[in-house]
Amino acid sequence: MRLLGARVGRVALVLGLLGAGLATPATAASQNQMLAGTSGTPEVRAFSARRSDVDVTVRFQGGSVQCPSGPCTYVGVTHYTFRKRGPLALASAFFPQPGRPGMFLAYVQGRGHTSDEVDVLSSRGDAIAVCHDAVAHQFDGLGGELHRRRSLVTLHPFGSLISLGAPSGVPLDSGADYVSTHCPGPRDSDLASAHIVPSRSYATSRFRRARFSLTLAGTKPFAAGGFVGTVRFRVRFDLARQNSG
Repeated sequence: MRLLGARVGRVALVLGLLGAGLATPATAASQNQMLAGTSGTPEVRAFSARRSDVDVTVRFQGGSVQCPSGPCTYVGVTHYTFRKRGPLALASAFFPQPGRPGMFLAYVQGRGHTSDEVDVLSSRGDAIAVCHDAVAHQFDGLGGELHRRRSLVTLHPFGSLISLGAPSGVPLDSGADYVSTHCPGPRDSDLASAHIVPSRSYATSRFRRARFSLTLAGTKPFAAGGFVGTVRFRVRFDLARQNSG
């Protein structure tokens, strides 16, 4: 019940933020024209997410557990995928004002899946146990602060986007840990603390286009939470302004 309540709360809060720019395509069009020239009011663009694909692989080793034969360690692979499914695929860009950054947020309903395969290795390197587990996810997204020239976009950064004090990359919903299951291994918070979060810098002018894509791709090493390894990610969101057809 706690996790369900947290997820409902996150959805309601994010939808409230998006609602300022996503009431209807006609309303969004009038807002875009009106807000762009209104002093003291942020310029807003409203979008629909036409495509959302996320693929993240975490390879790791480390940790410590006491086995009957002596100390053991973990070696594993976590794989997270997400694809857009369902009607909720919203995005808004609130552009910066003098002395204050703006915000971009894309929030998408879909089919997400995190799977783990973790071996328990003895001090001699023999596999003496294995853990398999999987967890489903229904929502994911992109976001970040918008600045005058360039802006950093991050995968599932909801907590930091709404200024609740969460470090970048930590989901607002404490139950939505996208790279972990019930098996041992690094958590989202571990990767965030090591600044290993899928992200990319874009010219802020990109968010004024009628149609554009946001792609994040790369491989990064990490050492956090008692584990070392690599994170490989491929992310693509295709966006279209709601009044662009």
